[in-house]
Amino acid sequence: MVAGTGLEKAEDLLHRLAIETGDGKRSDWHNNNSTVAQRAYVIDLTDLQDPPAQIFQTLFKYNQQSQKPPLVAVPVAGWKTEEDGKAESCSCVSTSRRKERLVEVYAQSFTLSPMNSAKSADLILRIAKATQIMEVFKTEEDIFFRVSAGVRITDADAYLQKKGFALPPNMPTLHVASLVGAAANGCYGPARDYGPMTTNIVEMKVIDALGQPMTLSEKENTKIFRVLRDCHLGAGFYVSEITLKNIEPKFRMQRHHVQYLDVAEVKKEMLSENRLKEEHFVAMFIPVDILSTGEHNPRLRITTMNRTDKSPTKETKCRNLQDLSDYISLITTETGEPLIDSIVHHKDLRQFFPLVLKAAAEETWGNKKETFEIGWSANILHLLRTYTELPICDINWLIQVGSANEARDVLVELLEMTEKLLQDFAEKDQYPLLNAFSRYLKGIYYHEGEGGVTPTAIDKQDQSILSFEYITFTPLVDTMAFKTLVNGVIKFLKDKGLKFHYHPGKNWPEQVSTLPQIFADKVDKKKLRNFKDAIYLLHGGKDKIAFSPFLTPQKKEFIGFSSTTGKLLEKKASGEAAKETIVAESVSQIQKQHALQRLILLAQEKDNQEIAEKAKALLK
Repeated sequence: MVAGTGLEKAEDLLHRLAIETGDGKRSDWHNNNSTVAQRAYVIDLTDLQDPPAQIFQTLFKYNQQSQKPPLVAVPVAGWKTEEDGKAESCSCVSTSRRKERLVEVYAQSFTLSPMNSAKSADLILRIAKATQIMEVFKTEEDIFFRVSAGVRITDADAYLQKKGFALPPNMPTLHVASLVGAAANGCYGPARDYGPMTTNIVEMKVIDALGQPMTLSEKENTKIFRVLRDCHLGAGFYVSEITLKNIEPKFRMQRHHVQYLDVAEVKKEMLSENRLKEEHFVAMFIPVDILSTGEHNPRLRITTMNRTDKSPTKETKCRNLQDLSDYISLITTETGEPLIDSIVHHKDLRQFFPLVLKAAAEETWGNKKETFEIGWSANILHLLRTYTELPICDINWLIQVGSANEARDVLVELLEMTEKLLQDFAEKDQYPLLNAFSRYLKGIYYHEGEGGVTPTAIDKQDQSILSFEYITFTPLVDTMAFKTLVNGVIKFLKDKGLKFHYHPGKNWPEQVSTLPQIFADKVDKKKLRNFKDAIYLLHGGKDKIAFSPFLTPQKKEFIGFSSTTGKLLEKKASGEAAKETIVAESVSQIQKQHALQRLILLAQEKDNQEIAEKAKALLK
């Protein structure tokens, strides 16, 4: 006990909670989604209702009485397996099992509370795999799917396929994320006629900040449900279960890939046939060999997906976890993680970046001009292949557009600007971008002043959302090249008078750090007030926010409960010109030599003698 207070020490309280609801062990927790590594108690929940209620109730009361920084528990979307404690590099673990473990670790890092919420967390609440609940049930109106926390999209796909059903075709492209976790920030897929996945949620089973269970739906706690369904950020409650509508018998889709040499080729074709008008649209731009115009160096791929009655090109079976996940695709190539890491961290090796990207693109895309695939929707819609498990920065603009033609015009101009800047940077051996990625989906319309801080909200009922994002390695974020790209997009959108939000579960530009900076016009301010009012209610009043067991200091800052840092960042950004930050040469000589040796082999494999000779010259 703390002398004179009757309170346990924070460490003792956390240890006791861990023993009572878990195994009491403290773990090294690495959150890949926000690249945060920390020491925290990790509790594996085998009961999704009673232990969390006890934990949040205990933490809230402790925070009220302690007069010290509040203790915070963060639920995460992954699950623990029996293999967790085993060494993944030992010879006794098969290669396929090591790959699957990578997928598991990655999935575990998708927290239910985005914006670096695991930072400063004292407890990590992880779902045990055996706790997963999935159930399909029918009514006269619809077919529904009840799913618990911890169930990933790929788990749900496999379960439903075996039952003869399919998830609604607006799931996120990264299918190792959990359904409950992805819903926290309004996650979405490329779906012209559908809103984000959250629009299918009809009920949420939650536990509020006071440890009280609640049901949110159109019938119970309706106002909170309408404000928080499409983006709650894990700010006011823990979600144990959601129920989705629009489940349907499984159906086949055709996926159509076309690769292009440059933006000019895309523009010419899109003006004659706007592919954004198709059922599902995704564009990906990888700046491989950006100075070259040779036909062997395609830089863009447009993918469209549509329902079809055609038979599969080959037998399509329900894939297992390993088959469904492309997370480890790059790790199995000659490029590999160590090589990418060395190139990103050492400026002498940056000139080889295009070679690595090209190898990765060929491994994941292939090199055919045009390809068609037919299969069940779960296999076709999840097209995203992740190039790296290294820390990345992903800035995602969600732009309101009035039609598919306007979306096409905006996208082409953004790609043209990106290509031009990247060509300028490449002349100086600067490669600030991993890829640019774009999707097109139906926005969520609320009447003026209704709803919450949903990133895909639109102001007019007939609008849609064009998603455009830049993805890069974290060490490249501070370079002038990457900052120029980001600021170029912001200026373009403002000059065009286009309204946009940012995806709250991803990174934001350095001069933006809080929701109030983005939700700034009259309607958006009302939505932000709705969001805050719902969070106050779930904590028992505005004056109780300080004792929240959900809100880390970073998340409080982000939501706008305290905006000091945001104001300081704005002042700094307006008072100083952007300065070039040189990437530190944090790669050892041995690592550099190893990277060069692998680069030589890769260049020879790709029949690029010029690159091989450059690498050999640095190796001497």
